[in-house]
Amino acid sequence: MKFATALIASAAAFDPVNWPGQSDEDPCGTQIQFEKTAVNSTCTLDFNGYNPWRVFLGGEFIIDEYSFTNFDGIGSDTIDVVIFWEQSFDASTGILNNATCGTDVDVTLSCTDEGYALPGLYFMETANDFRMAKESNYNFQVAGAQPGDVVAMQLNDAVGNGFACMNLTTNSGEINVDGINVIQDPWGNLYSDTGLVTINVADYASSTVNLFTTQQPGQPWEPSLWKSSVSN
Repeated sequence: MKFATALIASAAAFDPVNWPGQSDEDPCGTQIQFEKTAVNSTCTLDFNGYNPWRVFLGGEFIIDEYSFTNFDGIGSDTIDVVIFWEQSFDASTGILNNATCGTDVDVTLSCTDEGYALPGLYFMETANDFRMAKESNYNFQVAGAQPGDVVAMQLNDAVGNGFACMNLTTNSGEINVDGINVIQDPWGNLYSDTGLVTINVADYASSTVNLFTTQQPGQPWEPSLWKSSVSN
């Protein structure tokens, strides 16, 4: 019997970076790299009691909020994390309060080696950057789907509401337009006001299912895959 062991990963050779906030919507932040792979593992970030405003983990696959995994042929041998911390203005001075900001020493990563690829469907964390321009294009990628599956995505924004998107396309099969939440605009383009999208996965789909979208003009926040869900 194999016993899974949780390990605390150490920071990598490149020096961590911390920076002050510019505004309450461009707050203080931290970038840190860990010498650890998430392949065939369950990894979880902890922030020592500080509150992250945004967390970016390019290329890792989300299990739950701040927990993630990866797969052979996709994951690397390091994990790069970018965090923007919750930060507000000091009531007495009117300037940003740095006391609410964590630093690299407050970020820890623990990983449990499962010994196998986790079953199920998982979003790759590719779309959580609040600095993207409005009406930006996004590619949502899902690992774990098989030909013939119907992949149901609930795309949500950074505050947990449905992500309104348009110009929906895929190279992984067929988007299921069933008259519920996903419809065509006058030019024949598919869009969703609620972020509910399904894909019928084709035989020719690659190891990750792709959904290409554009943010609707009235959508106030960027998508957050930490707050989205996918199932079949």
